[in-house]
Amino acid sequence: MKKILNLVLIDKSDRRSTRIIVESFSVQKNVENPKRILQAAIMDFVHSGSAEAKRALVYANGNYNWGDAISTVPNDSYAKHGLTRLNLDVVDVYVDHDEVLFSISPDELGV
Repeated sequence: MKKILNLVLIDKSDRRSTRIIVESFSVQKNVENPKRILQAAIMDFVHSGSAEAKRALVYANGNYNWGDAISTVPNDSYAKHGLTRLNLDVVDVYVDHDEVLFSISPDELGV
């Protein structure tokens, strides 16, 4: 069975609203701790010494966060760790867990 890792970023940079960003990755079956593997891929990138990594760190003023990682880590860095970034057009639907979708009286159920 294929594993999907959904990285859910909660962006509170705007005090007036919270933004949710979802990035999805296909994960190889042998990956036991996807978050740790994701972090390892990111650390490999920032410690790579590449021009891309240096630009990303300068842009982040040395405070590299998840948002920076999602926008700057190349896909091949993730792939080296068994993660394939999925370019999906995601639609989020928020519902109330206890929202009643159908109602019938116990008498009508025959219970």
